[in-house]
Amino acid sequence: MAIYHLHVKVIGRKSGQSAVASAAYRSASRLRDERQGRNQDFTAKLGIVHSEVLLPENAPEHWSDRERLWRRSRSARMPNSPARWSSPFHAAARAAG
Repeated sequence: MAIYHLHVKVIGRKSGQSAVASAAYRSASRLRDERQGRNQDFTAKLGIVHSEVLLPENAPEHWSDRERLWRRSRSARMPNSPARWSSPFHAAARAAG
């Protein structure tokens, strides 16, 4: 029997959160946050075994670049829409026994 866990959270600017910082933290990487004018560097974070950007089948390959993806997704927000940048999730599964 497998044991699994799934956690989903909304990242929004209204509460002072940064989607770029959140993405850098969750992937243990270094990303440039243009809005805040600084680098978000979490490369020293331990415990990340694997991290990747999952894309739909027909998505352009250049969207696999995290920094480019977040920069463009923020600029594409529709006027009058809530400032919710992302819904990150993490999932874990392991076999019991």
